[in-house]
Amino acid sequence: MKRISIFLIILVVLAQADFTRINGIVKDLSTGLEWQDSYNANGDAVKVATWENSITYCTNLGSGGWRLPNIRELNSITDLSTSSPTINSIFQNVITTYPYWSSTSSHQYPDTAYIVNFLSGSYINYSKRNIENQNLDSFAAVRCVRGN
Repeated sequence: MKRISIFLIILVVLAQADFTRINGIVKDLSTGLEWQDSYNANGDAVKVATWENSITYCTNLGSGGWRLPNIRELNSITDLSTSSPTINSIFQNVITTYPYWSSTSSHQYPDTAYIVNFLSGSYINYSKRNIENQNLDSFAAVRCVRGN
């Protein structure tokens, strides 16, 4: 039993080896990207918003060049060796009831943006506006990023 526990601890440490966490910001040491993982301004709840409001939210998050991540950046924190959520375990604030927006619009369908579903780790196009009623916006979760 002791060997299994030590093995699991080693796996968790290895999974987080490329990441550090300081004051609610997760830094990916391999890409240099810094990820928002503190939602103090939103009552400690992961922000859920429309695509346009997600872009505004990240831009206004504070100094330091925060922005909505593109689909490649968002996929870089996906960990398919885990399940529900399929996001690197260093992230403490995660919801799986909503997918996460990316800033990447589809070239084929410009009214959609790519989203990552951390429940399954998949990504798909998602309507920026509700298809059934164009007066309703689509909502998804927001995780801002800064860096290259």
